[in-house]
Amino acid sequence: MTHTVAASLATLVFGGCASPYSVEQDAEKWVKSDVIPLESQQPERALSLLQQRFDETCIPADRLGKGSFYAALRGTSREQNYSACKVYNEELAWLLYSTGQYQKAISHLNQVWWSRETARTYDETDCTKLGDLGVFLAPRITKPFSKVYFDTLDRVRSENAGKYLHKAYLCELKMFTTPENATIRDAFATSARKYFGEQGERDVRTYVDVIHVKMASASYDFVVGNGALAAGYRESAGRYAKAAELYRNALAATQRLGLDRPLNGQPSPYVAHLRTLIAGADKMVKLDASLAVQYSE
Repeated sequence: MTHTVAASLATLVFGGCASPYSVEQDAEKWVKSDVIPLESQQPERALSLLQQRFDETCIPADRLGKGSFYAALRGTSREQNYSACKVYNEELAWLLYSTGQYQKAISHLNQVWWSRETARTYDETDCTKLGDLGVFLAPRITKPFSKVYFDTLDRVRSENAGKYLHKAYLCELKMFTTPENATIRDAFATSARKYFGEQGERDVRTYVDVIHVKMASASYDFVVGNGALAAGYRESAGRYAKAAELYRNALAATQRLGLDRPLNGQPSPYVAHLRTLIAGADKMVKLDASLAVQYSE
């Protein structure tokens, strides 16, 4: 009943037209039913179907990576398609990448960057916006967008690859591995050496071995472990406050170890990463504290 009312309201709000949400849902359903089943055995067929739908619905290839779909389609007959275009583009980017068509994938990956609204926070490592690429359909597993983006730029020898190296690996360390995962650390260090020399490699190993391992283990317990997910809002706010303090201590350690220095003229990626984590934890403290009052826990 609730879903029916919500759908009716959405139709009224958009003057009888399908809402962006419903358009996006329809796009995801089509990708799941018509494209993904073909990807493993007939990837070129899947790519052809997806490319045709994208061309009929979205924007010319030469406009990719220059702004959001919403801005590109505003005022045109395809204006209502912008949310569907994000879906088609993400799956195109993943399919091109996973089939080794890296050069073709770049423009679509650039567009993903815009669509996820990460372009406006270039100096931040907001891992929540850099997660798995493509349409989610269990048990299929794709890869984090941040990792795909860096790997693609690295493979085509793009001069911009180094800019995204730390974003990719810091997010992978934060979201997709255990604190003790040496494989990710070694891959991170090797890539850093390639782009930033021996000092870059030393910095990675110092950050991972001295800061990340302790921080990751403790923050897991604060936010996820020991029944945290089942806790009430007031207790949850307290856990996030401890996490914010942990991240601030990690930031101070980063500064003591000299990891706060600029990297190739850009702000330290370690500082940017930790400040983003601090901001996220602080936001959750305020939100959960407010909800605790609202529900009188």
